[in-house]
Amino acid sequence: MILVSAMVGRGLGYGLLMRRPNNAQVSVEGRPLAFRELKTPNFPIAVVAITPHSVRIPARVQALIEHCRCATAESW
Repeated sequence: MILVSAMVGRGLGYGLLMRRPNNAQVSVEGRPLAFRELKTPNFPIAVVAITPHSVRIPARVQALIEHCRCATAESW
């Protein structure tokens, strides 16, 4: 969480956290942070798997992708 806070404070990206940090308004370096509440989407949740064309997908990864397909299909 400290690394995410420092990178966001320097403007190098953004972070999505499942909980609000305790030391809220500034990064470890004292740079300002902004927090935004996220609203629950009105659409089903999707899981996306992206793999290079030239790489053979290992069996474990393929099993995870299939599990995600089944789990999301049941929620629709």
